[in-house]
Amino acid sequence: MFENPDEKIALIRSLSIFGPMSLLALGGVISPPKEGESGGLFLSFLWGICSLGLLNLGAQHFGFWEFNTTQSLLFGTPVDLLIGWAILWSLLPMLFKKWIPFFLIVLGLGIFDLLIMPRCKALLLLH
Repeated sequence: MFENPDEKIALIRSLSIFGPMSLLALGGVISPPKEGESGGLFLSFLWGICSLGLLNLGAQHFGFWEFNTTQSLLFGTPVDLLIGWAILWSLLPMLFKKWIPFFLIVLGLGIFDLLIMPRCKALLLLH
């Protein structure tokens, strides 16, 4: 579909932020946070950014993967990927746990990560 590697990287980076943001908007419309939950969601997101950032630093240090870009990095990770992963792993489980058991959400996200990471080879180089 895209022959130019830069176009593939741009598509991956765009989908990695807009996909989770769309799911977040859907979750917020279907089940808006109750009074007092917004602060908890914000702290969950901050925890997600920090923990995923450190996880990525460790994974890169030990040679599990690296990113094929030098632009817009935080913790050595593209910012848009980091924000998207933080939304997926912190905010969405909190919004959707009312309908889906938490362990199924975590299991589903883990399987999703394992399936999608190899398909992002233009940006994410797995070792």
